[in-house]
Amino acid sequence: MEKIDEVKALLERYFNAETTLKEEQILRDYFRTDVKDEELLAYKPLFNCFSDEADKIKELEHIDTSIQSTSLKRSFHFRWISVAAAAALALFTYLIMPERGDSLKLIIDGVNVYNKELAMSKADGQMSNINSMMGKFKNSTAQLESMGKVGDALSPLRSMGKAMTQND
Repeated sequence: MEKIDEVKALLERYFNAETTLKEEQILRDYFRTDVKDEELLAYKPLFNCFSDEADKIKELEHIDTSIQSTSLKRSFHFRWISVAAAAALALFTYLIMPERGDSLKLIIDGVNVYNKELAMSKADGQMSNINSMMGKFKNSTAQLESMGKVGDALSPLRSMGKAMTQND
């Protein structure tokens, strides 16, 4: 009888939102057992619902952790498999296409030229053409700079001309 009075007092405090977590746990534990009082029997589904939900949450957390552990294993295996595949590809490429030692290649009219002297002379000619074009560009730049200086020297005359025409 004393236990029932204590539970009724806790229920009163529970519905007034005055209970602590420990007291709420006492209520849940009480309603998990066989309740004999007719008045308290009406509250059993309420507290069992909370217990059922808590059990389901724990079960879901357990499932979630097992899924995470398997996904971690899969990602770990996938990472090592991808590293091994990259290494195998690099080795395969090295074995199939070894370095030929001569990195100088020239193609003239779609035909590979293996004559080193001819390739060097063609490259030399092209480089001299590029250098001559750069020299012309440098001369043009110098001419433009000198014209800019002339324009700067004439700017005071322009401002004087504007001042004179404004007074007219």
